[in-house]
Amino acid sequence: MKKQVKELVKLTKNFEEFLILWVYKLITNQKIIIIANVKIGINGFGRIGRIAFRIASERPDLEVVGINDLGSVDSNAHLLQFDSVHGRLPFDVTTPENAINVSDKKIRFSSELDPSLLKWSDIDLALDCPCVFTDMYKSSQPVSYTP
Repeated sequence: MKKQVKELVKLTKNFEEFLILWVYKLITNQKIIIIANVKIGINGFGRIGRIAFRIASERPDLEVVGINDLGSVDSNAHLLQFDSVHGRLPFDVTTPENAINVSDKKIRFSSELDPSLLKWSDIDLALDCPCVFTDMYKSSQPVSYTP
């Protein structure tokens, strides 16, 4: 039991997160699995998608590897860097061809209307931020969900 607590403390970001996970474990009597280095794809890079990006960029266990939005890569990079509500992003943002570089980390950028056409075979989690897809099958298309 002490070993489990020590491992959980190492994997969580703060005490509040630790308590939430530990209470969940006690209530459900299930193993807690924490995946390190989760690769994320963001479909829709509006207000919600950019906030998700900011949150992921603050966590060492999350990595954004793909962004899909119908706007231009330059416009999206500018909106990411200069947010009217959350302020300026504290990282350098550049736009090489079909990508956004944030702190010298290249993130693929695409403009696919149909997310099932995305080349996101390497992601662990797809965030549907335009809120267009309302059922499990449609929202799982970027990660090739098979019903």
